[in-house]
Amino acid sequence: MSRKKQTYQLIKGLTQGEKRFFTLYMSKYSKKKNNSIKKLCDIYDSNTEWNEQNIKKSLKKEKLDGFTSVLNNRLLDKLITGLRIQSTDNIIDLSINRFVEEARILFQREIFELAIDKIRKAKNLAYSSEKYDKLLEICSVEKLILVRVVNNQQFREFCIKSSKEIDEIIKSIVNKNAYRELSDEMFYLYRKLGIPKNNEEKSQLKNLTNHPLLKNIKRAKSISAKSSFYFIYTIYYLSIQEKKKALNTIDNHLKIIEANNQYFRNNLDQCLAVLNNALFIHSENNDKIALFETIDKIRKLQTVHKIENTYFNRLIFETTYSMELDYYIKNDELKAAKNLVPEIIRELKKYRKYGWSLDRFLTMAFGISLVYFYDNNIEESHIWIDKILEYENKNSNLQILSFAKILDLILHYQRHNKSLLLYRSKSVTRYLKKNNTLHEIDKGLIKMLHQLSDNKNPKKYVTIFLNLFARSENSYTKMYYLHYIKIEALCTALENKKQLKIKQ
Repeated sequence: MSRKKQTYQLIKGLTQGEKRFFTLYMSKYSKKKNNSIKKLCDIYDSNTEWNEQNIKKSLKKEKLDGFTSVLNNRLLDKLITGLRIQSTDNIIDLSINRFVEEARILFQREIFELAIDKIRKAKNLAYSSEKYDKLLEICSVEKLILVRVVNNQQFREFCIKSSKEIDEIIKSIVNKNAYRELSDEMFYLYRKLGIPKNNEEKSQLKNLTNHPLLKNIKRAKSISAKSSFYFIYTIYYLSIQEKKKALNTIDNHLKIIEANNQYFRNNLDQCLAVLNNALFIHSENNDKIALFETIDKIRKLQTVHKIENTYFNRLIFETTYSMELDYYIKNDELKAAKNLVPEIIRELKKYRKYGWSLDRFLTMAFGISLVYFYDNNIEESHIWIDKILEYENKNSNLQILSFAKILDLILHYQRHNKSLLLYRSKSVTRYLKKNNTLHEIDKGLIKMLHQLSDNKNPKKYVTIFLNLFARSENSYTKMYYLHYIKIEALCTALENKKQLKIKQ
């Protein structure tokens, strides 16, 4: 992606408040009313889509086309600086740094009492948000200031106290890192093994939970360490299918995060990840009440904690809407799914300028395609499948991409694209085989579509496929077909030679 397009995306992602702040910020550095950097910013902002040709015409009209690259780099630098300055009061690290730097400046001017006040604000903020690395620097600056303020005996007492404090901070850092390493190892095993298939795989997970630090939550010295402790056991219980224990662990995890508002505000992603695990379990249990209670809780997070954060808003949208649509599809609630689709499409357009989480986008796009498919709107269904297949080389969510390719073949059959179906089925087979997602069910479906395209006896070949489906041992792929492709309903339609209508 070009530097100019990156600058454009950054501008289009600004809130109205951020745009107002940037205009004021730029006015400080401009002697002329219509400075070139601000003009370039306005040109980018006036284009609803990235269109290089239209932008070049606007630049030429404003006589800026001769040195656009230089101006663009300056604009990008000013944008980032402006956002950093505006965010100082909201981002913990920047706030701590500001207090420390202000304390240093006041110390150099020999305004010691105010300098001590600033450094203590920095220390309180660092402790409440568990910024232990910052605390080491703060303790150093605090000692630098106090040596000029207190008498010799007081300073000696402070040094003894400070030395013990630093020892405790270092212990907390070591403890936090140890739990993080265990957490990373458990997550690695979970991604590698999934649900353990034998005793050897189960023992790998069990052995990790036998680590001395995981024997008791009291060994965790900080909220961060406790959070890692609960995350490890949530993943462990999910792996061995102990869902009730996993939910109890999630409840304990949420309690420690929500008990400290400062920690929560500084770890929004972590809180959302915990709730997302709960959503996953409720979905697996098909517990509608618990699922939608959790979705509602997630959507209220920003209101309850009074947080204005576009990035967090986007994560909430992706998490809740993808799970809600998934539930409706799995449970054949087509009317509810149809009502939700326009909302999802509207929100996707809204957040397009900020970017999406690719896995979540693919999940929602596949769900939207299925909703249109079940509603007999083949044209719209194919549009969303094409959006998914644009990312087939990203190797993001291979399972979604694989099933999107299968659905693509079914759609071509419904649209009577016999020659295209035969051609694409070969590439689909190669793709699935290459990514180790080609199963007997997939082979059987592709073969059936070929035979039905040749106008062979539908009842015979559909029966053969359903028998193959019944005998299949791949439970994950089978579940996916049952929940999403609805293969039995599809086979009934194919057998009766019913063709789905194409929206004109």
